[in-house]
Amino acid sequence: MLLTNVINNGMVQLFTGGREGIWPYLFYSDGVVYIKHKAFQITITTEQIVETVRSQLRQICANIIRSQAPGFKFDNKGIAKHPDFFFEFLTLEDYLELLARFTILRTKNDVTIGPLNKIRQMQTDGEIVASLPTEFTTDKRAGMLSRFFSVVFGKLLGMLDKKQEMLRKQVEEELVKHLGLTPYWESAKTIPGKGGTEYRWFWLGACYLRDHPGIAEFEGDGNLFEVFTSMLALVTKLAGDELRKQMPQHYLNHLTRYLDSVIELPLSVRAGGILPDFQGEIDRYTGAKGKAKGRELICTLCNSDYPTEEQSDNAVLFQPWVYKNKLSLYAGANAGGVCAICAIELMLRQILQKGQLRLTGSKFEALRTKYLAVYPNFFFTAETGAMVQGILDQLQDINFFTVRRQLERRDITVRELLKLEAFAASNSNQNKPYIYIDEEEERVEDVETFADEGDGEEAASQSSSNERSYIKFEKTAYPGMCFFGMRAGKDNDDTSTWAMPAFLALALPLVTNTKVVISEMPLPLFSSGYDFRETVFFDAPHPYLDRLLKGKRVRVNELLKKVQLLTSVYSVNLDTYAKQGKPEWKHLSQIARDLETDPLFLFSYLRKQQRSENRDALRSNEVDQYIHIYQTILEEDLGIIQNCVDRYTVFYRGGYQTHSILKPIDIVAKAIINSPMNIEEEDLLWQIQGELKSWLDRVRSRQATGYALFWGKDVDSHEAPAVREFVRYFNNEVFLNYCQGERGILRSRLNRFKDGCEAYYIYLRNTQRILEQEQEAVPEPVL
Repeated sequence: MLLTNVINNGMVQLFTGGREGIWPYLFYSDGVVYIKHKAFQITITTEQIVETVRSQLRQICANIIRSQAPGFKFDNKGIAKHPDFFFEFLTLEDYLELLARFTILRTKNDVTIGPLNKIRQMQTDGEIVASLPTEFTTDKRAGMLSRFFSVVFGKLLGMLDKKQEMLRKQVEEELVKHLGLTPYWESAKTIPGKGGTEYRWFWLGACYLRDHPGIAEFEGDGNLFEVFTSMLALVTKLAGDELRKQMPQHYLNHLTRYLDSVIELPLSVRAGGILPDFQGEIDRYTGAKGKAKGRELICTLCNSDYPTEEQSDNAVLFQPWVYKNKLSLYAGANAGGVCAICAIELMLRQILQKGQLRLTGSKFEALRTKYLAVYPNFFFTAETGAMVQGILDQLQDINFFTVRRQLERRDITVRELLKLEAFAASNSNQNKPYIYIDEEEERVEDVETFADEGDGEEAASQSSSNERSYIKFEKTAYPGMCFFGMRAGKDNDDTSTWAMPAFLALALPLVTNTKVVISEMPLPLFSSGYDFRETVFFDAPHPYLDRLLKGKRVRVNELLKKVQLLTSVYSVNLDTYAKQGKPEWKHLSQIARDLETDPLFLFSYLRKQQRSENRDALRSNEVDQYIHIYQTILEEDLGIIQNCVDRYTVFYRGGYQTHSILKPIDIVAKAIINSPMNIEEEDLLWQIQGELKSWLDRVRSRQATGYALFWGKDVDSHEAPAVREFVRYFNNEVFLNYCQGERGILRSRLNRFKDGCEAYYIYLRNTQRILEQEQEAVPEPVL
């Protein structure tokens, strides 16, 4: 967890800061081994630990909250929402300045159009007096004003409790005078709110903009930002002390008990520590679940007994309104709870993500991010930790078109992996796409403008950044575990979202000598690499990966083989389906399912490529590659296709056309498929031999394509036994064994079997075991 990383950073600083005689030496995911002088003595109290961790959190969070306001947004009612952790790290002045600035920055469109139409409708229905002006010329500035009025008069003054009603009214009156809204205020009160929407703020925003038509957002005297800050300065002057008391502190107050229970130090170092209260936690959990009424919320992430609140959609990175199996049956609400400690962890994830991500809840889940946690095999030293973090920091988007071109139809090796552009040092990181959310249109867009899609690999190279980008986290000083996410492209389906993350998960251990866990969970599954023995662990991967990898756990001795398998299958996908620079990964499920059903499907994809390009024959280099994949990567024996081709090439050559190459197989297969069910096997074999003999006679007389090797007396002495052997082998091995003696199965499998035979035939020709040109030049004997 990121909180664990912050704690570890704080402990390293606490041990070593300003001290000589002690050094951090080995870094684990869950702790550090130090070296110290024998005479050096140190004592650390819980108070020191808590203050150090709080200082670390403030250092990490405060500036980012002020500059990026993660989780701050407006809903469709114009109400501002933000996580409560803002109050933990911001002073009142910082908080008010954030409200003013980001109300402007987060309003992209004119949001007053719909509400003003609703006001006109209420006026038509007689709910509002007809004299109320409702015709305005508005733009997005009116939306900024209406939203800020809601922030100040609704949210901010709403923080004052009922005992301070007089103060609230006083502040409200002063603000109305300050803004010059006195002529409109009483009329605005007559506009009813419906469905949680306060329509009066939209009307007041339109009125203010009509009275100040030339007002700018940040430029010039009296701009919107100055108006907003002057309003907030007045609020601070009149009610600042009371508002400071109302800024809730929900999270950091619980660090003392948490840190005291999770940090383990030598007894000679720890002062005043206490043991965790396991009995208290189980009693609280049992009581919360067992009460008949008034059930308490339980943290759906950790089950701890820390104070728990209902999930908020602007503070969590997953949808809050989903089923949780830790809720009681027939519960009134279907959202689980998040405790104070888990809320800090989610806060760190929301704050530390690089780029302009401001997505929460369903919008964050819509990214379908795959998270990769990188653990040391045993431990990191400062140097190896920095090396791994450096590789991840410069990690670029993987363009598999480039990978395929770089490999030049060779198997991928560790040397080739290290040369991939994704792992190469680059100065282009500043050009990576960031994403933002347009609240009004509720869609994710790329800020950067990319090249138009063209044809082939060049277009893929230009548009690869538009397919995927990484969700990384800010660097920390503790090299114990690295963590980042890969988000899906805009149009990616479930299969496509796993393609490049799965490849990277298998490649990273070979590049960095680490362990990797890949999951859709934003929280690491394991606290340490010691918790799992394998090198790569796939958590609930897509079924196509289960089919290809034959399991979710990959040991180090299997790693390179799995990378080669994945690379080969991805190349087949690109060869067959890629178009206009898009890899079309959605077909991976079909390819994996077909190869699991029958590895000979591999050659069917080669045939599909030939048909899509309107070519007459397969290319020799492609055939060599696919034969290599079949034998070496899929570890399949050429078996029956090799034996069939070897047997009929004894008496026949097919030339360079598909139908001619496969004619012997066609004749035998169709004879079996069309034969009567009650025919005797020997009769069938003699019948097929007769059909083949008749066809070979037509070949010799140039009435059919191809080339018969035997002429004259050799037809009876050499050709007949070869034909008999071929027919018998096809019947016994292909029909009875491969097709289980079922004519229907033979019919369904015939095409892929023929595709494999053609590929092997061309492979033989490539290796000069069949010399078509020379043999076609041999003159016919005179009979």
